[in-house]
Amino acid sequence: MFEHHPEYRAAIEAALAECHAARDAFLPLQAVCTALRKEIAAHQQSAQEAENEAARLRAENKGLLRSFTSHLSPKCRELKAQERAAYTLAEDWRELASELEKGLDEADEDASIHWYRVLDAQDRLRECYSHALIEIGLSQLPLALKLGFQLQADCLESEGRHASWRLFDESSLDAAWRELAPKLLAQCKEAVTIPDEAIRAGLQVADRGCVPELTPAQMHVRRFERQKAAEAEAAQA
Repeated sequence: MFEHHPEYRAAIEAALAECHAARDAFLPLQAVCTALRKEIAAHQQSAQEAENEAARLRAENKGLLRSFTSHLSPKCRELKAQERAAYTLAEDWRELASELEKGLDEADEDASIHWYRVLDAQDRLRECYSHALIEIGLSQLPLALKLGFQLQADCLESEGRHASWRLFDESSLDAAWRELAPKLLAQCKEAVTIPDEAIRAGLQVADRGCVPELTPAQMHVRRFERQKAAEAEAAQA
């Protein structure tokens, strides 16, 4: 479509390249967030399983304790050791999950920033492409439309200085446009498909996946809270 309009083609190609670059930068960060969430969920599941095992051992040990009045049997001691080991294992799993969650916060923020860059790049492409289409379309208006519009204005002008349209419009052309605009708008509301496959691909809605939609204010609060937590942890060390 733009072979004969190089003044628009260069800008559109640059905007399209920006879309692809933004998407290519976002997708690896999205993958990191997805992987971290899966790993955190696996660690939390392991911690829960270890806690369940510790609770089972504790219940079993209590049943054995009721059978003894003074000395603990070797079996009770063994169960108690296994219970402590299970609780320790659960704590270790939860600590690992907590460390990953800190990294996930930063990964989410980084990915969210790049997600907005994808949206911004698509908005620029959409604006650049629509501007070019409108300008080309205006330069190629059918003669019948232009002539009909001018003749309609002439008809309105012939109604004299007391014509009703003079209450709302400065000229007969303005009045003619007021009559034409709703018809043109109705035509523009009809669904159309972008003919350029590359533009369609560039404007295709990207899957944000698990990446949260964080506002700049939310990211600022999250970073402030992390900084305070790190300072408190350093003070206790």
